[in-house]
Amino acid sequence: MLDAATTAQLKTYLANLRTPVELVATLDDSPKSAEMRTLVEAVAEQSHLLTARFDGHADRVPSFAIRRADGTAETHFAGLPLGHEFTSLVLALLHMGGHPPKEEAELLDSVKALEGDFRFETFFSLSCQNCPDVIQAINIMAALNPSVSNVAIDGAMFREEVETRKVMAVPAIYLNGEPFGQGRMDLAQIMAKLDTGTVASAAEKIAAKEPFEVLVVGGGPAGAAAAIYAARKGIRTGVVAERFGGQVLDTMGIENFISIQHTEGPKLAFPAKKNIATRAWHIARIAMVHYTRVSAPPSSAVATPALKRPSTLQALFPTSRSSSLTRNCARMRCCKTNCAACPMSTSSRRH
Repeated sequence: MLDAATTAQLKTYLANLRTPVELVATLDDSPKSAEMRTLVEAVAEQSHLLTARFDGHADRVPSFAIRRADGTAETHFAGLPLGHEFTSLVLALLHMGGHPPKEEAELLDSVKALEGDFRFETFFSLSCQNCPDVIQAINIMAALNPSVSNVAIDGAMFREEVETRKVMAVPAIYLNGEPFGQGRMDLAQIMAKLDTGTVASAAEKIAAKEPFEVLVVGGGPAGAAAAIYAARKGIRTGVVAERFGGQVLDTMGIENFISIQHTEGPKLAFPAKKNIATRAWHIARIAMVHYTRVSAPPSSAVATPALKRPSTLQALFPTSRSSSLTRNCARMRCCKTNCAACPMSTSSRRH
């Protein structure tokens, strides 16, 4: 089931295990169960800290649990985690085995502090590009907090359950039997929906920062470029983004980028974030601020009075500089009168 190259890579990764981990499978006589047995045995052979058992009693068959040997944490795969989900399998093994997740320490502390009962079920397909992010995020939670569990369910293997629950697209996330979310979500977004303290803590951090001279709304390629250009000019710049990378993260085929024949959204977005984070002169001026979408108020709510907004030039530059900027306008005949027809005029309300 695993070729020689994949097996060698897996063995290298599993060298990072720190504590014993059990693979506990629940199988029957079906062909899929036979495939799962082969996979579990092959994985367990790659580390002396892994053991395989076949005496599980899970509700879904076939399935297997990745369980910390002391019984303090576990996560489940109801299906064969191959294709895009093979990385989810490897990371689940590492995190259950004590290897630290690559997330912000404060976010991980929030996960550990969660109180309650959080039973996640995540439907995926082996061809889904967005499913691994969700499954990996919830598996991190399960590895860090014993009150969190997750079952990653292959919809193709459990079609009857998909039809009963009317799952229309993946990833589909259920929490304690109720719909929780759908589509790509990272750990910070999941925690924001679970723990209001996370949002409050983020708000306190933002309030403690010095006011930004420019605030870029959106963390996609355009927002990242705007922030970098502003920061290079010595302007204190903030970026407000639900997730860095924007919709590009959901795009798997990009063929119209000027210097690259073909790439994928995540491969384009993640280096951009790293580029900003690793440059000291950007760090001093750019602050990434995550926000959570809030539902619009009901129509009966009292409307906020409209505020008169200054033009873009008035907002970004002192009035004394506006006249020099308007001299660069293509409509030179308008600059003398500074009329509203000129798109560069300080009196224009067209911005």
